[in-house]
Amino acid sequence: MKTDVLIVPNDTLVLALGHGPRGRYMRSFDGRLPPDLFLQMLHAAYASCGLQTPRTMRITAQLVAMGVGGRLEPLYPVPDDLVVEPGAKDAVWAQPAYFEMVSEDVVQHDMGNLHLLVALSRNPDTHPFDAFLTRKGVRVWAERKPQRLTEGEHYLPLSRLFEIELRGSGEQTAAHLFVKPGVGFLVSFETPDDSPTLPLPMTVRASLENRSVQIEEAQYPLPTIETKSRKRWRLCLLSHLHVENGGWPPWVDGATLTTRAPLPEGGKVVAVARRRGENVVGAPFNTTPGPAQTIIPIGTTLFIEFEEPVQVEQSAEILAGGS
Repeated sequence: MKTDVLIVPNDTLVLALGHGPRGRYMRSFDGRLPPDLFLQMLHAAYASCGLQTPRTMRITAQLVAMGVGGRLEPLYPVPDDLVVEPGAKDAVWAQPAYFEMVSEDVVQHDMGNLHLLVALSRNPDTHPFDAFLTRKGVRVWAERKPQRLTEGEHYLPLSRLFEIELRGSGEQTAAHLFVKPGVGFLVSFETPDDSPTLPLPMTVRASLENRSVQIEEAQYPLPTIETKSRKRWRLCLLSHLHVENGGWPPWVDGATLTTRAPLPEGGKVVAVARRRGENVVGAPFNTTPGPAQTIIPIGTTLFIEFEEPVQVEQSAEILAGGS
């Protein structure tokens, strides 16, 4: 059973704990929230209603949403193959061609036999993009053409959506995320068909720090991208994805590196673009409690080639664009 909700925090969200007065061991915030954050909120929602938590629960997609003119405007995570070359003060130039292959001895990863793409220093100012794309920005990414991206029209920087504050206590430092007014999160999750239904809307205490969030029904928007049949595709993950042994999504055969249902079958994964060279091992987010699980981070982008042109449909789990 698939459920779409809008989650709006009433207080700060605690993202991470670090050591030292400045939290120097915490990874800097690039807009990608911890994989188990929304799962914890949903578990708390079931518990607060006295409902049995579904035996399995999977977050399939998570977007930032901003209220614009009485409607919700979805904001998408920047795919890891989108590299920016700074230009004018009010815009950046997007040029995916600056992503090039590096060898496994340069960047360690556990994704199997593949080409790993990272930003190289052909232009020393080229770097990954810490922002969120609008619907129009997503369409530019899908076309994969060098184009000037304008703030507000194609993307929103993190500063327009969030503020981060480090709060220290003794040797520990916590990173608190302030969500600005009018900003929330669109979350799509799956549970077994016989699972109880949450009585929405509701307010729930979503953490040990007694911070509350509002949860209400929403309709998860699919990206409005005009796609055509083609041989080469890029697929960007819209949520952290739990992977089995081998480190591949369920629609990729890890032994042959070829696609399978629900994607068109037989496509060859030839490369992957990602900000980090390794999968992440973290708290379980398919079900709790349980052992740590390996995930592919949100934004990871796979390059796939087919022998004949095929059509890949947009979904709540992936962005599909030409390559």
